[in-house]
Amino acid sequence: MIIDAHNHLGARRTDDEDTLFAGVGPDEFLQMLDESGISHSVIFPLYDRYGDYNPGNETVREAFATHPDRLTGLFRVDPHLEHQSLDDVERALKEQDFRGLKIHPRSERTFIDDDEFMDPLIEISAASGWPVLVHTGEEQWCRPYMLYVLARRHPEATFVMGHSGQGAFREGLWTAQECSNIYMETSTLPHQRLIAILIDDLGPERVLFGTDVPFRDPRVELFKIELLDLPNKTRELFMGDNAARLWDIGQ
Repeated sequence: MIIDAHNHLGARRTDDEDTLFAGVGPDEFLQMLDESGISHSVIFPLYDRYGDYNPGNETVREAFATHPDRLTGLFRVDPHLEHQSLDDVERALKEQDFRGLKIHPRSERTFIDDDEFMDPLIEISAASGWPVLVHTGEEQWCRPYMLYVLARRHPEATFVMGHSGQGAFREGLWTAQECSNIYMETSTLPHQRLIAILIDDLGPERVLFGTDVPFRDPRVELFKIELLDLPNKTRELFMGDNAARLWDIGQ
């Protein structure tokens, strides 16, 4: 069973409020999964420059409610909460069957380790038992070391390091090695050798396969894994079992 831990569903608004970014709808997305041989995917909305994720979250909720055997949804939240409230976040995790949060600090111009904006969200997610997937990279808002600070401040929470730090890959690996409540996720890593380093140095139990639709083609990301020729048990953990355990996805 292959589980893809990082994908965006739906469309997003651009500078022209009436123009939509050409994202991927539920039917097209499920077809992509079938063509790629991916059994299940974790999904969340695309970035919205107006910070209103309510329509996108509803699209995601309808999709995973209709296809619970194929899709698991994360609730996307802007830490500034201009269009959402903490009650909305708690309701999404407790009543609407979302299985965690997606936060993109660069898009929302919020530092990962900002205690004022991030801590209330992390506390809600930790209380629910579901993880927080946080975008990381080399930009000032989302350096992996900031996730180290946040994870140490909230040892009761579980975090997924989206993109494994991208250009700050080594910093990301160090962060995960220092914090046992952090998983690393491999979407957008440019070379399969980096994935092998994660699996070897962190261990296969805390690395998750991801693709990042619509920005990446799942078939290309899967081909990288084929080139690694992983042992069967390692491949099972990385490609599905870890995500199944983290998000309670049925085998």
